[in-house]
Amino acid sequence: MKLKRNVGVENKPDVAPAILNFISMMERTYDLGTPFETGHAANPSRIYTFPRFGNAQIALRMNKEKFSLYLRSLTLDGRDLEPLLTSLATIEHKYLQNGKKPINSILRHAPFLDPNVHPLLLIVPNPGQAKTIMDIYLGTGSSAKQPSPIEDSVEVIASLNTAEEPTHHIDELDREGTGFEPDPQKRRAIDLYAVKRARNFYENDGYKVIEKGKPYDLHCTKGDDVLHVEVKGSRGPLSALIVTKNEIADARNSQWKSDLFLVREIILGDPVDEIYAPTGGRDERRKGWVPKDEDLTPIQYRYTLPQIPEAG
Repeated sequence: MKLKRNVGVENKPDVAPAILNFISMMERTYDLGTPFETGHAANPSRIYTFPRFGNAQIALRMNKEKFSLYLRSLTLDGRDLEPLLTSLATIEHKYLQNGKKPINSILRHAPFLDPNVHPLLLIVPNPGQAKTIMDIYLGTGSSAKQPSPIEDSVEVIASLNTAEEPTHHIDELDREGTGFEPDPQKRRAIDLYAVKRARNFYENDGYKVIEKGKPYDLHCTKGDDVLHVEVKGSRGPLSALIVTKNEIADARNSQWKSDLFLVREIILGDPVDEIYAPTGGRDERRKGWVPKDEDLTPIQYRYTLPQIPEAG
């Protein structure tokens, strides 16, 4: 997209260059889609979509004095965004479910920012902090959450029982067949790609899809039909999965239906500028996913160290 000098801000000495630098930085770094212009005269806004990050969205609001960002309060790697912004931005407003709403154009054209799904933040970045904020929001670079070997207290392997893929015995600490990717950068690229394919699948089936992240990946609605979708991707064939306690609990909840969406045999290739661009893959939708105890094998626990009385 060709940048325009006129981005809806009358030439205040510091504001217009800051906005132009921010937009240029995002285009260079995050492969933005074409922005949607809201056309609001007093506070023009642009809605940006990030195809490489599962169609995550932000909204950029501009006026003569400053530029602000609408950001979902949950980062793409599942962290609460607000406490991470303490020294990086001023939070002007927090939009909560059933509370005050942002401008209508954002509600209509940015479903990722719907405060009824996750609270929405309106922030003013501190000078020089915009890229750091975006890295935190999208979970990229050194700001990304480092994966923990233990998540949600108990980690289990779920066997995939099918006629084509008979279950094999899985040792308690064996991850073979699960598609586990030890490299965090590769793992994130595979996860984002799998979620993108799953989202396209359900949207093509007529669902309205909102990305959640935890404890399930996609919230899908079609009429009165509410569906929670857990997505797993792998470069291999997948005969078992690593799932967390919370993922299992959500899939077993009888208040909604759950699907398991698998993307097998993803082709990762070599990175370009340290960025992986996965291709290929074989999709499989498993409707009505309710993990059974006999298909679950614990492989890790969190052990709380008991207090040892101090010697008298």
